[in-house]
Amino acid sequence: MVRPSVAIAHDYLTQRGTAERVALMMARAFPEAPIHTTVYDPDAAFPEFRERRVLTATDAAPLLPRDDQRLGLGMYRRTLEQAPAIEADVLLASTMGLAHRFRTRGRQLVYVHPTAGFLRSADEALRRTAAGRALRVLNPFPRRERAGSDRFVASTSVVKTRLAELYGIAADVLPAPPPGAALTPPVEVPGMLDWQHGFHLMVSRLVAHRNVDKAIEAFRQLPDERLIVVGDGPLGDDFRGDLPPNVRLVAGLDDGELAWCYTHATALLVPSRDEYGHAPLEAAYAGTPTLALRAGGLVDTVREGLNGAFFDAPTPEAIAAAVRRSRDRGWDPGSIRAHAESMSEDRFIAALRAHVAELSR
Repeated sequence: MVRPSVAIAHDYLTQRGTAERVALMMARAFPEAPIHTTVYDPDAAFPEFRERRVLTATDAAPLLPRDDQRLGLGMYRRTLEQAPAIEADVLLASTMGLAHRFRTRGRQLVYVHPTAGFLRSADEALRRTAAGRALRVLNPFPRRERAGSDRFVASTSVVKTRLAELYGIAADVLPAPPPGAALTPPVEVPGMLDWQHGFHLMVSRLVAHRNVDKAIEAFRQLPDERLIVVGDGPLGDDFRGDLPPNVRLVAGLDDGELAWCYTHATALLVPSRDEYGHAPLEAAYAGTPTLALRAGGLVDTVREGLNGAFFDAPTPEAIAAAVRRSRDRGWDPGSIRAHAESMSEDRFIAALRAHVAELSR
């Protein structure tokens, strides 16, 4: 049987974000596939892309904005519409707003990331930004383009719902796995050994929307519990100036030290929206459950009672109540690890290959 030819498209390769990690996984799934994009900066993108055949649609259009691609959405769209159709049996488009616009003579499989601006509903903050208005005015899925996309795959259940509500598009759900750092062997963190037999863990930038302040206040109400927050950010000094004795802030840990934290934590705490929901899977590889806000990609990676539990509001009271409820719960580390393995990169790649095989029949 002849294997179908596959090409990959991604919006732009000018950063090292989660969507670009997913594009790399797609490249590992189809190692012979060329990668089409609008702009490629080898120094800014993940170095693994240097080993791939990357083709840019903007080589013939040097005046297009390259520092902030959002500013040139309309021009990029026209460039992709005028570019020659990609020769492949299946085009795998990894899209945050542009990649699904690449034309192909074959069939198209569109993977939609949760960070795609066109998924924002009209009452959200993005609507007030120039980029947000542009994304909605451009109508990312007009009917003539939708007809050329043979299948949509949503990165989360939230994305699936948004595609249906905003554009009437049906999609399967295939969560992206966490980066390989989740499997790094643990390395002891000397300054934390006195707490190694029990603490809750939060891994977060110290910024307002991550609700670190709410978590600290929750543990102020729980003097018999401990919280370690791993991360740094602009609010670090403010938090350090008023920490209760059962809360510590730690920064600068490498992957091995972070793995040690996951391994020794009683539970991971995620009190803010996580678009991809990766943090609970990183904890799950260590057999550690997660207490999470019921939002975003977390609803796909946390299974109530299996690898964690939810709370419904990012308030100190709701967080403290979730910690109390979890105290006497019997978590099974083996089942938690098995849940993480069910969303591994190998499973992700197998699912992508199955979608491509079905489309190419």
